Amino acid sequence: ARFVELSSRNVIVDAYLDEARRTSLTFKTLQELAAARIADGTTANFSPGVYWTDDYKDPHDANTPEHPGLIGISFPQAGLVFRGLTSNADDVRIAGNRGQTLGSKGNWNVIGVGTSFSAFNLTIGNYTSVDLVFPRDPSQNLPRRSDARVQAQTITSAGGPVDRLYFENVRFVSFLNLIAMRPVRAYYRNSYFQLTDDAIASGAINVFENCVFDFYGSHPSYGGSSTLAEFLSSTFNLRNGSPEFCEEFLNDVVVGDDMRIGEVNGGWPIANTMLAFER
Repeated sequence: ARFVELSSRNVIVDAYLDEARRTSLTFKTLQELAAARIADGTTANFSPGVYWTDDYKDPHDANTPEHPGLIGISFPQAGLVFRGLTSNADDVRIAGNRGQTLGSKGNWNVIGVGTSFSAFNLTIGNYTSVDLVFPRDPSQNLPRRSDARVQAQTITSAGGPVDRLYFENVRFVSFLNLIAMRPVRAYYRNSYFQLTDDAIASGAINVFENCVFDFYGSHPSYGGSSTLAEFLSSTFNLRNGSPEFCEEFLNDVVVGDDMRIGEVNGGWPIANTMLAFER
């Protein structure tokens, strides 16, 4: 059993909440949690379940008058913590299933968060191009909208700049444009990523420790000219049929001055320009 002492800064979200046990500190849906306007620094503890960020049954496209916006739900508060109450990240699904041209007129995001956001023991999944399979309760299963891998994003900023993001034992599930925000600093530990292109390392400093990547594309990062990404003890599974990453090292190379182009020590700005367009 897991015991949680509830307070205004430590609340419960339970998809199977017994109404007889409801209090001002217990919520059944993300919509109820957002409506409560919880304070900065609050921890939301999630019991196992599927938590939709918008009405996935609504036939209207997102980003239209009938279904406004490109974010399923937003939590702009600073320092929020979302914590799954089991050690299995699959037990808690923060879910959406809209993407560019498939349920949305624009690149759609499952959730928007504020600065200093942290998450533990949960999955943030955009199930536009991925079947939602939830073994704990198969009645929650949902087939993907399409096999097409469109811009179906998982997490973004709720509106302002974000920094000091931390994710531990979190699964990010979609394909194209997986993580669509540019934090100043983000740390991912013991986490999983299913992705194609333009999907990770979008912020200034990104550290991935002991992470696993199932890679179905050819260009995982947004760009290399303004991003630092460090991968520590991480695993890359190339699912696209391509060969392993190529690394070439040239040792003790001497190039004559007559071969130099431009000023001495002027190569780095040129390399930065090239990296901005590398693919």
